[in-house]
Amino acid sequence: MINRLKLTVKKLKHRKYIVAFFKFLIYIYYKNNKKDY
Repeated sequence: MINRLKLTVKKLKHRKYIVAFFKFLIYIYYKNNKKDY
């Protein structure tokens, strides 16, 4: 039961990093687009 909880926490942490990474990519994308206008 405890191991299962730890695994879930790991997955949540991993997901948080993926979301942060995508936000970072979107931020860079918008920055580059603003230069064009």
